[in-house]
Amino acid sequence: MSNTTNPTDAIALLQGKLGELEQKEKLLRGELADISYEAHALNEAKAKRRVGEIAAELGTLDVEAESIKAAMTEAEKRVAASLAAHASAAESEKAKKALATAKQLRDCMKAADRALSAFAAHMVEAHQLVLELRDQGGPGYLPAMNALKRAHITGIMGTPLQEQHLGPNERVSLTDLADRWGSAVVVASERKLAEPAKTVRAA
Repeated sequence: MSNTTNPTDAIALLQGKLGELEQKEKLLRGELADISYEAHALNEAKAKRRVGEIAAELGTLDVEAESIKAAMTEAEKRVAASLAAHASAAESEKAKKALATAKQLRDCMKAADRALSAFAAHMVEAHQLVLELRDQGGPGYLPAMNALKRAHITGIMGTPLQEQHLGPNERVSLTDLADRWGSAVVVASERKLAEPAKTVRAA
């Protein structure tokens, strides 16, 4: 196992080594069972010698197995630490992104506030101008208010603030209204300007 082996790969390698040791231990214990009678009941020297060798090998295997298990425990700790570090880095990145998004939202809301303030000021002025033009060919008060409300509904359609849907023929913009009312005022004004001329010619 090289110095560059990552903890996850190390666990797999160590598990393989432990499996090899366990298989070797199983073979040794099987051999031990086969010669134990000869070694202890018949007191055969060769069998006794082999029992001693197997005992030594089993002792070595036990120590090596304990060492591998300890190494696996450490590798698992390192894997857990690595995962925690990655999770922490991911959370940190999410937090940075959230801060940037919050700033972007605040800038957007500030711009919306400015736009709403400007809209409110323009509508106050438009309301006053509609009142002034009421007797000059402009729209009546109630029709004008209803038209302005329809324009407002039209303007916010398709946004999260939409509360009502208007059909294509019901939709109108503020500019459309101004053009329509302006044309009516022009016609009314031209008519009134023409009346004195007719009076002069009649005289």
